[in-house]
Amino acid sequence: MLLDPHTRFFLTHELQFRPHYGHGEPLQFIDVDGKLDVRTILQRSFDAGQARFTLRNQDVFRLTRFEVNEERNFAAFLFRRGDPKATTQMYEHRETGILRNADKTDDDLVVVSAHLFVDLRRLPGGPLPRYRAIVEEVPGVSKTYMLQLISDLVRAVRYEYDPGRGEPKETYTLTSLDGVKAERMADAMGDSDIDFIELVRPPDVEGLDTHGMIPREQRMKLKLKAGVADKVGLVQRVRNWANDHHWRDLKVRIDMPDDRSRVVTLARNADAADVLFVRAKRITVETALPACRDDISQELLGKALAEFPA
Repeated sequence: MLLDPHTRFFLTHELQFRPHYGHGEPLQFIDVDGKLDVRTILQRSFDAGQARFTLRNQDVFRLTRFEVNEERNFAAFLFRRGDPKATTQMYEHRETGILRNADKTDDDLVVVSAHLFVDLRRLPGGPLPRYRAIVEEVPGVSKTYMLQLISDLVRAVRYEYDPGRGEPKETYTLTSLDGVKAERMADAMGDSDIDFIELVRPPDVEGLDTHGMIPREQRMKLKLKAGVADKVGLVQRVRNWANDHHWRDLKVRIDMPDDRSRVVTLARNADAADVLFVRAKRITVETALPACRDDISQELLGKALAEFPA
């Protein structure tokens, strides 16, 4: 999917910190009492050039900008992925149709970047620190990689807690970044479509000597015919049948406008019409956005802050 320089998509998430096995208190993003916090760990790692990891070969994912503004209650991350093995960008002449490739050398990486914006005001309810976050959806820079980098840096730092028996113990903080589900499948069908339904269940290897083999889970994909009127009802029909035939998971791929898609998993007793999923919000900007940048986009930052509760 090609990026539109004046369009991006935002996914609303919650960033949460919790202690390992409930041992002690988790770190907060910013600790007002000056104790160790997530901001300090990330800043130290960033300053030391350690906020990075390698996916494979020389395909590197790293944090290239990290800004915290306590007055405006936000943290802004800019992540970059660079891969020397990625396919070189091709260009087509508008009139002649002649193709040419970019002037990429062996020392160049094909790169792309994406933002993560965090509202520093802790969400109410529950004992764990939770913060509203917005992920800029860019192909190749998934929120999974963002979470892995933040999580690896934070969990590497051990700190002490008092278990109440007089001798301090060590613990560490775990991180999660979960999408906020707000779109009903039934409502999404107005401008979206269902591409396929996939059923998944454990492998049936009864009576088979599996020594030397790794049984894989069974999958069955159902492609919807064109012209189906009640697609949500069809999904519910499959869900009911799957429950009676020992299919563990049911996944639905929803194709949305602007070449976006979501794979939604239905629980065993879920009502298909009421199943919620995370939907991307289209954001339009005046200043053209490159595929990769060195600095935080102030225009995108402003759009993200407008999405956070007042």
